[in-house]
Amino acid sequence: MATFNYAWKLVELPLILAIQLVATLAFPAITQAFARDAGAAGQPGADATQAVRNAFALAWTLACATAAGLLLGAPALTQLLFGWGRMGPDALARVAAWGAAGAWGLLPQALIAVALTVLATQGRMRWAAGAYALALGALLAAACWAGGDGLRLMGALNAVLAGVALGIMVALGPAVWRWLPARLMAVTGAALGVLALAQAAGGLPASAGQGVPALALALAAALAMVGLGAMAGPDLRQALRR
Repeated sequence: MATFNYAWKLVELPLILAIQLVATLAFPAITQAFARDAGAAGQPGADATQAVRNAFALAWTLACATAAGLLLGAPALTQLLFGWGRMGPDALARVAAWGAAGAWGLLPQALIAVALTVLATQGRMRWAAGAYALALGALLAAACWAGGDGLRLMGALNAVLAGVALGIMVALGPAVWRWLPARLMAVTGAALGVLALAQAAGGLPASAGQGVPALALALAAALAMVGLGAMAGPDLRQALRR
């Protein structure tokens, strides 16, 4: 359990410092935009649509960028953060492997963070409470299936988070199709998948790399993901300008 906790901290680091920070900073803009559009028959107008779309674009891109960094740099980052203590090489390797697996959970959590902001603005948090209640039950059942295997448990967490994201996105209603930057999400998501496949096939430097070169490679992958997002369309560029 302690080893898994350290692996989850690798995922929490970009989640808190990047993705949830974006949703928090976007909250005032989204709230003000919805307030301005309140008179339009209860339907979100152009201001609200743009504010939410910007938040989704930035949160999703950061999720893909940090996931790419973790896929390539988890061993080096684990060594940097936890290698100075009493944790042995085997434990460090497990933390890195489980943390890299948990990186995929950043994508649904990016959607959840922004969607919860919108639901909070609209006073509809009961949908989120219901989704998380179901998720807790599913996670408890999956914990028995995992049987103490951290990699399985991380996969179960990813699946549960994906389910929560799907439920909350459905709760947002038809407007969600206008809010999601589909092209940006498709391009960066596909790029992340290609990166993972290339790594698995041995087309990239070994994932067990350590030290500054491995960290530099992870940073380069993250920055490349942001660059792809910027080239995929105007959504990310517009979000960064605001």
